[in-house]
Amino acid sequence: MIRWGVVGPGSIANGFAEAVQQTDGGTIVAVASRSTERAAAFGDRFAIPTRYGDYESLAADPDVDVVYVATPHSRHEADTLNLLRAGKHVLCEK
Repeated sequence: MIRWGVVGPGSIANGFAEAVQQTDGGTIVAVASRSTERAAAFGDRFAIPTRYGDYESLAADPDVDVVYVATPHSRHEADTLNLLRAGKHVLCEK
């Protein structure tokens, strides 16, 4: 089972989360947002157990295998590089 994390719980991340729910090989185990409230709301909507109010905590989470990056375009490069430096596999939306 692939354990996914989501960084940036916006509208595109909603589509990704809905698709993951249709698979047998993966589950979203953590979500991170710059807003604790947005992470909590996304976590509630998709039954994600771990929610973070910053991206660094998700990057350090040993229970996350790969991270879907759905942050604003201007953050894609920096967020992806930080996750890669933390040893995570990454799928960036663009």
